[in-house]
Amino acid sequence: MTKKSIIAIVAGIVFPLYAIAGQPSAQITHGPYLQNLSEDEVTVVWTTDKPCKSWVEFSKKEAGKSFYSQPPRKAYASQDGLYCVDTLHRVTVKGLEKNTTYFYRVLSQEVKELRAYRPVMGSVVSTDIWKKPLTFTTLDNHRETLSMVMVNDIHGNNELQKKLLGMAPPQDFDMVLFCGDMCSHINRQNDIFTSFLNTSIELFATQKPFVYARGNHETRGAYARNFSRYFAGPNGKFYYAFTYGPVLHRVGLR
Repeated sequence: MTKKSIIAIVAGIVFPLYAIAGQPSAQITHGPYLQNLSEDEVTVVWTTDKPCKSWVEFSKKEAGKSFYSQPPRKAYASQDGLYCVDTLHRVTVKGLEKNTTYFYRVLSQEVKELRAYRPVMGSVVSTDIWKKPLTFTTLDNHRETLSMVMVNDIHGNNELQKKLLGMAPPQDFDMVLFCGDMCSHINRQNDIFTSFLNTSIELFATQKPFVYARGNHETRGAYARNFSRYFAGPNGKFYYAFTYGPVLHRVGLR
């Protein structure tokens, strides 16, 4: 075998390995979007195409400073002292200051195999903090006024949702309420996103949360039993109360 043949064989083995190593091993498929915003915490939700360990990096937005002007704080998806490994990721960020704007980004690392002592991990995928920085602003419960936009019963009609929110842009209001029947049924996860959630993420939900009051149509379909994992209130239920500004809000079932 000639020297040139050996080089060609080695190159044929090594270069594909480099190509595989350079490919992200997981992708963010939906989100992120915000839930359960208060004066001192917020929950960030997103999905990936493979099981991942996930976390949120966040830092206060200040004039003349970037996201990495100082090391960002981190919050992880965890339960019972263990990192969560899933394709649906819910991370609650706590210890925030009221009426304050924060930069944030979400990160997920594929877990290829959960071995007992040394899990096999893939690469990390994240949202872009430089070209498309995401922000949220915590609440101030001492404000004297409150504005709100409410949408309901669109039954998966995204064009109607865009038209309605075009007439009342969420960015111009303090609060967004979806009052049920945004879906016609929920047979699989994708029904939630294609019915209204992808449009909400596109228009506002990465930076302004919404409150969801479940309707009767969100109880229909095989995947409806998982609906609370995406939108449940701070107590994990669809019925709860919270204060925002001068108003006490009660969220219940329709």
